[in-house]
Amino acid sequence: HTLFYYHVVASVLHILSFVLLLQLVFTEGETKRSLSIPYADFESSAADAVVSAGNTTTAAPAASLVIVQKAREVFSDISITSILIVNEAVTAISHLAAVLGFGLYRQTMVEDDRHLEVIRRYVEYAVTAGLLEAALYLLVGGADFSLLLAIVVTNVIMQILGYMIERTTNVSRQLYMNVSGFILLAIPVVTLLTIGAENTEFQALSIYYTVLYALFGLHSLLHILFEQWRAFVDKDAGYVILGIGAKEVLTWMVVALQFN
Repeated sequence: HTLFYYHVVASVLHILSFVLLLQLVFTEGETKRSLSIPYADFESSAADAVVSAGNTTTAAPAASLVIVQKAREVFSDISITSILIVNEAVTAISHLAAVLGFGLYRQTMVEDDRHLEVIRRYVEYAVTAGLLEAALYLLVGGADFSLLLAIVVTNVIMQILGYMIERTTNVSRQLYMNVSGFILLAIPVVTLLTIGAENTEFQALSIYYTVLYALFGLHSLLHILFEQWRAFVDKDAGYVILGIGAKEVLTWMVVALQFN
């Protein structure tokens, strides 16, 4: 099957990227990250209040509440390089599974609109897209565990929507779920673009992330709406190409910024 060759190329590229990333494990200069849960603590503060009695003015202490922002560390010594290595390993294993599937069990892989390929893809994306977003978030200085959790869970929901889009033939439902995916993507996009606006070092990274991740939704939308697009680009092959491009470009941009 044609997808067999796409997955062979993807497997080779991700294995190569995995091996190259392993060379960085013992490289000095990586700054370890940490994640914390922010919270507010209310502390009393004594302030002087002016009290007048007749012709006499005296100062008396008055209590007021001061909001103190604090954070409780939940994870420390996080290696961004290790996250990228795990991400490439999972991706390579996923594509190798597809190589075995289309190579040895072609009929099973293509039946029911390639259902097994669809499951493979969205399970992979639920893990790897979230790992890559975690690496990006930590790189740009993010330290809020709650926000990162929201970004990761959002990615899982987006992949569920993607799977549901492919398992229904109702165009209206497909469009609703596609638009919902774009709305959910705004959470990590706004997070990274906001940081990029404050730090020029990360502007290109945040823009590349936004464009590359949005292309997945655009490919899905074009496949839903236009017969010409369905005839021009095989849906699953398109996702393989987009996956290679997004992961490798963002992974090595992170490495470049991480090690200057």
